[in-house]
Amino acid sequence: MDTKEIFRALQSDKITVQQAYDELATFLDQSPQEEGGDQGKRKEKEALTLQDSVVDCREIEPGIVQVSMQDRKHKNTFSTELISGLMQAFESLKNNTNCKVVILTGYDTYFACGGTQEGLLALYEGKAKMTDLHLYSLSMECDIPVIAAMQGHGLGGGLCLGMFCDFVIMSRESKYACNHMSYGFTPGDGATLILPRVLGHPLAQEFLFTGKNFKGAELAERGALVPVLPRKDVLPYAIKLARELAEKPRESLTLLKQHMVTNLKEDLTKVVEKEWVMQEKTLVNRPEVMEKIMPAFHVASATSKFPELLHLNQHFSGRPVFWIHGEGGGVEGFQMLAEKSKRPFYGIQAKGHLTEHTPIKGVEAIAAYYVKIIQSKQAKGPYDLGGYSLGGVLAYEVIRQLQKAGETVSTLVLIDSPDLSSWEKIQLSPQSKALQAVNMALLNRNKKEADHILKNLIHNKEIPEYNDEKSFLIELIRLGRERGLSLTLSEEALLDLFLRHLRMQEAFEIEQYTLSTLPNASEVTCYYVRNQSGLFYGELMSYMTTDRDDFSIDHTSYWEEWVRVFPRFHLLDVESTSHMTLLFDPASQADIVSLCKKLYE
Repeated sequence: MDTKEIFRALQSDKITVQQAYDELATFLDQSPQEEGGDQGKRKEKEALTLQDSVVDCREIEPGIVQVSMQDRKHKNTFSTELISGLMQAFESLKNNTNCKVVILTGYDTYFACGGTQEGLLALYEGKAKMTDLHLYSLSMECDIPVIAAMQGHGLGGGLCLGMFCDFVIMSRESKYACNHMSYGFTPGDGATLILPRVLGHPLAQEFLFTGKNFKGAELAERGALVPVLPRKDVLPYAIKLARELAEKPRESLTLLKQHMVTNLKEDLTKVVEKEWVMQEKTLVNRPEVMEKIMPAFHVASATSKFPELLHLNQHFSGRPVFWIHGEGGGVEGFQMLAEKSKRPFYGIQAKGHLTEHTPIKGVEAIAAYYVKIIQSKQAKGPYDLGGYSLGGVLAYEVIRQLQKAGETVSTLVLIDSPDLSSWEKIQLSPQSKALQAVNMALLNRNKKEADHILKNLIHNKEIPEYNDEKSFLIELIRLGRERGLSLTLSEEALLDLFLRHLRMQEAFEIEQYTLSTLPNASEVTCYYVRNQSGLFYGELMSYMTTDRDDFSIDHTSYWEEWVRVFPRFHLLDVESTSHMTLLFDPASQADIVSLCKKLYE
């Protein structure tokens, strides 16, 4: 369910508050709260959730309810806690027949500040759509008038949350921005519809196209169509307006509200879909955009010099953790692990992954570049590294080069990484590499539907024989577009994207790398996470390989060379259907998360 469906289910008593929180946490790709062992524990936990909510909902005068957003930890960005708190607050109003008007406000100098880092990463990676998030609908779905007392900063989606209320009051001292274009992607959240209506068309145009911050005082001078008052006067003004409304019959207020928002709702549905079409072109898989967004979360990792380095959580103190990509080049599989870490967690993606950057050739040269990236964030050891699949080989070479330079490495986590001799058993034809590239893109877009994942993938028997690799890839893209690949990118654009991806994979040149002895292997503690099924592709075999391949790694001891390399070697067996699904199969993911939580306290 998306947030709108969750909210409606909550309104109709189909789910409890706790179930709504868990659904929302799953939607945002986070771990839901643990369920209690019995009904009594669930009720106790539900009460605790309400009591501890970052959204305060209380009747301040007869007929007037004030909803105050107070997520100080996240500065009123759209965290799971804030979204669920808002949903709880508005859900509690549905049966409150005494309430005639709602005041929505923030705390101190913050009203609402838009998406979290996790939310934006989910959009960037294609795991979520902007149209999935319907916070602006909370005020429109509310039967009675809602007044936005925007006493503090309103940014991005937070600005739109206020703008979609029935009455808007802004602060002269606060900053307001529809800041999408300042990062290079087009606006969403219905901004292109609501800003012209509330602020006036000329001012809204400047908001939308520049993405710059405006102080409330400047908006007043520029002729904004809403009251703009000193901060100290915003809430008193809202309360005064609420009192005037509360004098009216509730039935009259609800009927007029329903009439006033009907056309807006109809227009909004069409607008947000069009906004998402633009955002899929300008945000999804656009690393240069994420490099501009990350500093807004106080993440200094994203610089133009090293765009391959991505900060995957919201921790900034403590010794960093660095994990290196697998054959696919991306780091999206590390997101859940990063969120559970209490230390800064960085993913290093491959140069040329979904970008036009020229790939680096050869394991040693790639590792040398990654050493520079790592030392740009942590100048001196000890270092903690990790890698999935091919990333294990790259991490090993990084360790060798760090130790050769006199640095120390404390830990290495290898996620089912075949040792060097075992890579010779994974001989894939160019056709298989193309099939795998397209199906992995589909897999990443649909991995939340784990029970039906195969129906969205392309079976190797579906593709006719082609003599040239380009025609083969074009046919894969045609089939992929029918099953979830971007429809906003042309076939030509997708072809160029996948050709660059395949060039990036060729650049690894794993077959030319020799495993040199570490200068000080005994100082590194290696934790090896092994897929105990022994299957590399498992049920995905026909979706990742063709009949042209020589493939003999299944049920072999493809990790034994690592045992000889690392004197301090610890083996952790996990349950997964295959090597390819290890990072998101629930059982294996839980074990890996547990290991990382202990390791990176």
